[in-house]
Amino acid sequence: MFDGAYSGVRIAQEAGKDAMNSERNRNIIGIRVTPRSAKPGIGDWKIDPGGRPYLEVRVAAAPTDGAANDEVIKLLAKALDLPKSSLAIVSGHSARLKRIELPLGEDEVRARISR
Repeated sequence: MFDGAYSGVRIAQEAGKDAMNSERNRNIIGIRVTPRSAKPGIGDWKIDPGGRPYLEVRVAAAPTDGAANDEVIKLLAKALDLPKSSLAIVSGHSARLKRIELPLGEDEVRARISR
C-alpha cells in the first residue's frame, strides 16, 4: 500500500516515534494528501498500519500537472507561516503519501498547525 516515498519516516520513528527526521536544521514530515477534496485543509496526525505517523492534508486541486502538489505547498506554507520556498516535496511527487522538507522542528510544526 505504501510506496518508497514514505519509507524515510521510519528513520524518524526510530529516533523517537515522531514524524520528522532532522538534518542540517531541516526536517522531514510525512503527509497523506487527499486531492479533489470538497473541504480543503489540514487534518489530524494519524498513524498508518505500520506505526508511522503522518499528517492528513486535503486539497481541492486534481492531481494533474502538479496542481495538487503546488496546492499542498501553499496550504502548508500558510498554515506554518513560512515562505513557500522553504518547503519542498522530497519524495512522493506522484503518490498520496509524500515527504515534505521544512525548516521547523516537530514541536513547532504541531504548535503552528494547532492554532
